[in-house]
Amino acid sequence: MIIKKCVDSQILKNIIYYEGSSRENIVIFYEKNVGLYPYLKYINSIHNEYFNGGIPQNTNISVYIFKLRQDISKKIPNPDFDGIAVINVEEWRPTHDSN
Repeated sequence: MIIKKCVDSQILKNIIYYEGSSRENIVIFYEKNVGLYPYLKYINSIHNEYFNGGIPQNTNISVYIFKLRQDISKKIPNPDFDGIAVINVEEWRPTHDSN
């Protein structure tokens, strides 16, 4: 099996894939379907909206793990799935204007 490194700065960053795999072997999880992932949404210069506690320290980890397992089972119902699962949580990307 040949392994290549895929570098696509727009969508899939530094993801290892297997040559010959098809798109059916890739599942992408976003904020809304990866448990109760905490994040902040910028509203304006003085206000951010908090989702699921906003930061990991404010999250109930037991509830998060329970929901994460449900979400994974829903998106990948086959226990023999041998493709790639990508967690793409763009709400946690660095934004210099909010630092």
